[in-house]
Amino acid sequence: MGADEAAMLANIAEAKLKYDALLTSVKEPKSSSVGLKNYPNPVKSTTKISYQLPKEGFVSLKVYDALGRETATLVNSKQSGGIHTFDFDAEGLSRGVYSYKLIFNNQITTNKMMVIK
Repeated sequence: MGADEAAMLANIAEAKLKYDALLTSVKEPKSSSVGLKNYPNPVKSTTKISYQLPKEGFVSLKVYDALGRETATLVNSKQSGGIHTFDFDAEGLSRGVYSYKLIFNNQITTNKMMVIK
């Protein structure tokens, strides 16, 4: 590993620590009932974001950068109950830690992903 790669990994690790501290200070309600996750994580170019809805309802799924700016709206519609998967292309994103938030029937669930290049 070269010096540039080591510096990049150190910067990513530092950003992740700051981001984790930021998320824990937000105090959003958490719920694992929708099983929100993505694979692979860390993300090089694309990832699959999946979740399971207990019943039909309105779903909003958005991606945010470390500063809380919305970078993508993936879903904003009514969906049936069951397992849903969305292929997310992270090619246009800079490396760093991102959060993705799913709102389902006024229930908020968030998770994090790390984009590496």
